[in-house]
Amino acid sequence: MRRLLMLLLVQRRGAAALARHRVVFLGSPKVAASTLDALLGVETVDVVAAVSQPPAKKGRKKVLQPSEVHALAEARQLPILTPVKASDPAFLDALRSLQPDLCVTAAFGQFLPAKFLEIPKFGTWNIHPSLLPKYRGAAPLQRSLEAGDEVVGVTVLETVLKMDAGPVVARARRPVRDDDEADALLTELFLTGLDLLVDQLPNLWDGTVDYVEQDDDLATSAPKIDATEARLDLSSSSCIPDARSIAKRAADKVRAFAPWPGTWLAVKAPDGDVLRLKVLRARVAGTDALNSHPHIAGDAIRVPCADGSCLDLLTVQPPGKKPMDARAFWNGLRQRLGREFHRPAALMATICINPRYGQCGGVDDDNDGNPWSDDHDACCSDGFECTYSSQHCSQCLPTSFGSSTSGCASDDDDCDGTI
Repeated sequence: MRRLLMLLLVQRRGAAALARHRVVFLGSPKVAASTLDALLGVETVDVVAAVSQPPAKKGRKKVLQPSEVHALAEARQLPILTPVKASDPAFLDALRSLQPDLCVTAAFGQFLPAKFLEIPKFGTWNIHPSLLPKYRGAAPLQRSLEAGDEVVGVTVLETVLKMDAGPVVARARRPVRDDDEADALLTELFLTGLDLLVDQLPNLWDGTVDYVEQDDDLATSAPKIDATEARLDLSSSSCIPDARSIAKRAADKVRAFAPWPGTWLAVKAPDGDVLRLKVLRARVAGTDALNSHPHIAGDAIRVPCADGSCLDLLTVQPPGKKPMDARAFWNGLRQRLGREFHRPAALMATICINPRYGQCGGVDDDNDGNPWSDDHDACCSDGFECTYSSQHCSQCLPTSFGSSTSGCASDDDDCDGTI
């Protein structure tokens, strides 16, 4: 009897493998297009349509352009749907007419309502580039890299109404390497996720998927990256407890935010203008106690941080220019950049150049018994003064900014985020 049951199971699996189940793919950006391209090569499924965000205005000229998934679908002569909202009745009718067995989502970017989730026969599976329940949200890998995680991963899960909270189908882990970059790593994770998904399809068709519920108590969020977060702060330790050095935090952020929105430092150009220098690649360097100013170190511009750690800038992009090696940028400046390299604190401001002062002030150089008088301005660049609400929140700011502006709130005496 047992042999008969096993034989029936094998026969069912064989029939399921021969059947080309109907799949609808939902995604929008480049990484989703790579995933769709790989899915189109899977012989056991029939991708009957793709769904993407509507065309959007892009570039300086704001030309209406389709998403990368939309463009790929057209190139492969695949039907494409571009609803403004997934709850649109006309879109839902079109989806029903496709009679999908399964919907697969990868960076689609829209909430899927209950009326959508009811349509595919076997449900909707999502490829999510994090080890859920950690990093639920729009930017999971970027937030993981920004946090300095040593291991990242990808999860395949069933889509439910609550964002990224459905039961887990499969997951895979991946150690973070020093040379990993967010874009390439994101593509790798999505393709790994697709492999996991395809491996589980026979179990889906015969109803033997071993779903594992997520523990909501362990969930963390991964909100969308905003361009306003792009500034690199090399001036002070985070008000949020963090064991990493300032340079390590900065290097992690550079990797997480490249290529968009990128990260930036403020640099005073030869004409006196303060420019935003985009930092595309960086690494943590050893401490450099003998040189407290930015300087060339091999192929990098080495920038000292307030805690004594050092950040090596490897690839930068000046405003209006193409990305270039940091050394080439340095060589192109005709002034002594070392004394004009500004670490942004608030409102394009700078901090004390010499890390031994902390942020600024705190050392009684003139022996008058008061380290917060004349001596603290000596550590700031010309045109800047040490503006502070306490020893912890001092910053070198342009003289014209006045004493109400600092790296922390003006009344935040202990730099704990409260006034």
